[in-house]
Amino acid sequence: MNIIRKAETSDLSVIHRLQNNEFRERVFLQPLGSEAEFIATSEQRIRDGFEHYYVQESEGSIVGFIYFLNRTDWEVVTWGKWLNTLLYATGIVSFEKLHLPKVIFSVRTDNKRVLHFYKQHRFRNVGQEFICYRSNILGPVKTANLTQYEITDEEFWERAEAMRKNSLQLNFV
Repeated sequence: MNIIRKAETSDLSVIHRLQNNEFRERVFLQPLGSEAEFIATSEQRIRDGFEHYYVQESEGSIVGFIYFLNRTDWEVVTWGKWLNTLLYATGIVSFEKLHLPKVIFSVRTDNKRVLHFYKQHRFRNVGQEFICYRSNILGPVKTANLTQYEITDEEFWERAEAMRKNSLQLNFV
């Protein structure tokens, strides 16, 4: 059984470890930083209401997470190998647990797997952005093309059953 639950402070070190690999830069733009920095910053941003983390547990181990970041709108990033499951869980958490009106997903235009999923489930393309960033303070300037996709509460519930069918069985706690 897979469990989706709100992350606890003690989960932040596992969340850091999960994304501390070479693939991370293909998903996140901001540098990861040390585990201590990540935990301290995340704890503060969670307390201030700017971030939420939910984790996917399988057989007692955290295998993925959902990261909510409050900018102008709530933006979401999922991390884990069960994309269908994490995106279905994102809808349940966003609209049933957090009562958000909509969420935005920013994805690099070269991430074909994720783009295919958003198109398959008719997430709305709401914009594109060209970003310049550094993966570390002294690193070279890099660029990324991002496409933003949006889904509202109402749209999710219209598509939820089709998304659930492609998801692992979940227990929300």
